[in-house]
Amino acid sequence: MKVKFTAEIIDDNGNVVGKRTSEEEGIPSMEEFDLSTRDGFLRDFDLLEKAVLKARNQIGADITDELLDSTLKKLRIMQGNAKNSSRLRTRPHPCQSTLGNSIENKQEKVDFQK
Repeated sequence: MKVKFTAEIIDDNGNVVGKRTSEEEGIPSMEEFDLSTRDGFLRDFDLLEKAVLKARNQIGADITDELLDSTLKKLRIMQGNAKNSSRLRTRPHPCQSTLGNSIENKQEKVDFQK
């Protein structure tokens, strides 16, 4: 037998952003579970518990990695677009330099220590 976990990350609009599945084998079937002795039960329960915990930990790591990878890709795309748009204008726009100069020239010095 095996245990299988499926995890999805869903955005606020209901879209699935990431989906991962984790499986772990080695679980004794219900017929194989030794219920005749305490030690047999504990041994088989231990196999079940270890498989479940291993699959759970793996699915958590996998879905987190997928979300972080997706976020990193989007960030790189946004940074690439920002770099490309900044390359389009190598000089400041005439309005920006005129406006900036006029504001700087009209500023008054105020002495707040009086």
